Amino acid sequence: MSDELEIYLVREDEDEESWRIAVGADVPKWYSQFRKVDADSDEITSEMIAEYLDQDAENENAHSFVGVHAYLMNVYDELHDNLDMDWTFEFMMRLLKDGGLHGLNRGRRK
Repeated sequence: MSDELEIYLVREDEDEESWRIAVGADVPKWYSQFRKVDADSDEITSEMIAEYLDQDAENENAHSFVGVHAYLMNVYDELHDNLDMDWTFEFMMRLLKDGGLHGLNRGRRK
């Protein structure tokens, strides 16, 4: 996966309150409400990335990885809160660029 991700904030319709992320050049074909954002945008949260990666793992039938991204994000948040280590967002963005844990695992199987 390229370091240059096409990241969008998306929602199904105007009535939906919260935005979530989606990745890829085809996003404008899938969603009626979207806007492209930079990877370092303050609008992207670690929670959004974890939710996206867990859903992506489910979509690829990589069920062993569903929920693990959210768990890792929580572990990193705890490190941040207790040890003042601000790694969570950088770690989650790295996972996003690598295609999640399921993407890393897929790369090892080749």
